[in-house]
Amino acid sequence: MTRQRSKRQNPSGEDPLRRRDKHDNSGASAEDQGSAFRAVRETIESIVIAFVLAFLFRTFEAEAFVIPTGSMAPTLLGANKDVICEECGYAYQASASSENSDGGGRANVPLKDRQVVGVTCPNCYYTMTVAPFRAQRDAAVKPTYSGDRILVDKISYQIGEPQRWDVFVFKYPNESATNYIKRLVGMPNETLRIFRGDIFVKKPDAPDEAFDHARRSHVPEKLLAMCQIVYDNQYVSKNLVDGGWPRRWAPEETGNGTWSAPPIAFDEDHVGRQAFESDGSVEQDAWIRYRHLVPTFQQWEAIRDGSWKSRPRQEHSGQLITDAYAYNTNNRRDIVEHDRSIEPDPQHFGLNWVGDLVLDCQVDVLEDGGELLLELVEGGRAFQCRINLHDGKATLWVDGEKEAFATADTEVQGVGSYKIALANVDSELLLWVNDSLVEFDSLTGQSLTEHLADVDTSIPNSSDLRPAGIGVRGAKVRVDRIKVMRDIYYISAQRGDRRMWDMKDNPYIHHWPDTRDVFPQHRMTLTHMRALRDERLSFLSTPQLWLATEEAPTNLFDDRNFRQAIFENGDDKFMPMGDNSPMSQDGRIWPGASHTVDRDLLIGKALYIYWPHAWDSPVPFWPNWGRMKFVR
Repeated sequence: MTRQRSKRQNPSGEDPLRRRDKHDNSGASAEDQGSAFRAVRETIESIVIAFVLAFLFRTFEAEAFVIPTGSMAPTLLGANKDVICEECGYAYQASASSENSDGGGRANVPLKDRQVVGVTCPNCYYTMTVAPFRAQRDAAVKPTYSGDRILVDKISYQIGEPQRWDVFVFKYPNESATNYIKRLVGMPNETLRIFRGDIFVKKPDAPDEAFDHARRSHVPEKLLAMCQIVYDNQYVSKNLVDGGWPRRWAPEETGNGTWSAPPIAFDEDHVGRQAFESDGSVEQDAWIRYRHLVPTFQQWEAIRDGSWKSRPRQEHSGQLITDAYAYNTNNRRDIVEHDRSIEPDPQHFGLNWVGDLVLDCQVDVLEDGGELLLELVEGGRAFQCRINLHDGKATLWVDGEKEAFATADTEVQGVGSYKIALANVDSELLLWVNDSLVEFDSLTGQSLTEHLADVDTSIPNSSDLRPAGIGVRGAKVRVDRIKVMRDIYYISAQRGDRRMWDMKDNPYIHHWPDTRDVFPQHRMTLTHMRALRDERLSFLSTPQLWLATEEAPTNLFDDRNFRQAIFENGDDKFMPMGDNSPMSQDGRIWPGASHTVDRDLLIGKALYIYWPHAWDSPVPFWPNWGRMKFVR
């Protein structure tokens, strides 16, 4: 579906990046644009921005832009609903681009029908009403905010070379008057391969199969910035706890009793933070482990009305972590109103298994001695970091191997408080202590990446239902502020192929390519939607479906493990891709001959989010300080 830009078609179907000037209010809803209050706000913001730019131009050449769409979400936001979850208190944003003046490609549909009425929390999966619809005519309207405003450094690419993983602005090759913003993924004179969600590259003179991971360990701040939340243990819903929903983090049932969970102190908004303590009494590995236990829309309804607790207890094994984007969970009124239900589309919760994870936590060492263990599981293989709490020595292990393969010295020595993170991303293990990347020495004669290159993680098994763990051996610690995050999953789409998944024969999604033929108005009935939801949940939580058997000889991950997209870049040609891979119309699928951007079309590097939407509390126009930051 295309959108109109002035009187010319935009062949990519995506909104162009807009220069910000005093007349640009296209990121706001029609109601906001028509209000005097909005006009005053825009005037004040423009004055503030003018002063900021006046100072900045003294130092370097820059230009201001506003982001219209969500192809780079959550790194950069287009028009959005910026909300705090009513259940767990987690703050997140969901797309409201359909409320833009161009209608998100649906300008012929009245604004009231394009209005976003529901969004879903990425932390607890509660679907929140943000505008009225037929079943909830009295619902309060949450405001729609315009996209991020960014400063673009236009001089860096004139005096230096663009770098892989830069967020950059360029002129769209098929319409040079239009500016786009994406992440720079493919470099000149290399072949780029998208495979199992990761980026691989081959240099010009390398053998045909000599693809290497395009890793980000040299830019760790970008790696962490590109990761997205799976679960933050600081935001626990009282309704989930009181309703009997099982905890995502829990001690492993070993019977040794070394781990305990102090009662959660909920605040006035019924949000609490779960911590865990070990008494250090057992000289063997003892674990708390994460299970991806996310309630469905119907389960949330039963929890909130109190009926869930009275239901027969069922064993909850959890499910695989997928490439879910909170930003993509927006439900428009014209889609949900005919069924009188705001139940989200199952596709919103991700279609592709993501095994590249990050575990981040705060560890308070209460007594000297013992070991702290961090573990991430991918494809049935456990990757582990063990830290001696007396001398700070850290070692890296892969299950099945009798010896550690790398070692390092860390600051985690004796009693104290430490922020620790372990990442298993791009077939590479990384450790941070107090936000500093730890340098490991190989114990095998191979580099860390060489050692891990042949570890097969292509097919999950039952251990992937417990993909993260924190353990101790003879250590007395308190663990708090636990976060599980996932890496971006890049979908292997190519020109003419717009699907959002890499497993075409998967039973929980094989119906979906036909959805638009059956429902040309994009209006799936609740019956069909719930059938797809049940298929999806069954697949994600049943390891028996993931492997080939006599009854089902097709391995459902085969297509993912063989499906790839290959792109060859020429001289001075760069390939852009969006962080919001399922919704990004980028070089993978552009119409026409080119998937790249010529050097002379580069404008500059995105530098800073300088004036995101303001808040009306504690006073009108209060700056949104938390979102003002450098673009990573």
